[in-house]
Amino acid sequence: MHNFLLYRPDTLYAGETFLQHFDASWLHYIDVMVFLLVSSMLMALAVNRLVFGNRAILIISKEERAFRAAEA
Repeated sequence: MHNFLLYRPDTLYAGETFLQHFDASWLHYIDVMVFLLVSSMLMALAVNRLVFGNRAILIISKEERAFRAAEA
C-alpha cells in the first residue's frame, strides 16, 4: 500500500536545507517571503514604468487627488 510519502526533509522546513548551502541558516523562511514580496513589488513597478510607460501614484496622495480633479 502506498502512503504517498515521497520525501521527508531532515528539518522541519524544507527551505532551511537550501539556505544552509549559502551559510544563511539563520534566515527564516518568513524573512525570505518578505524579501520576495518587496522585490516582486519593485519589479512590477519597474516594468510598469519602463515597459508600459505608466507611473504608479499612491491613491491617498495629494498628487492623485489633483490628477483626478484635473481629469474630471
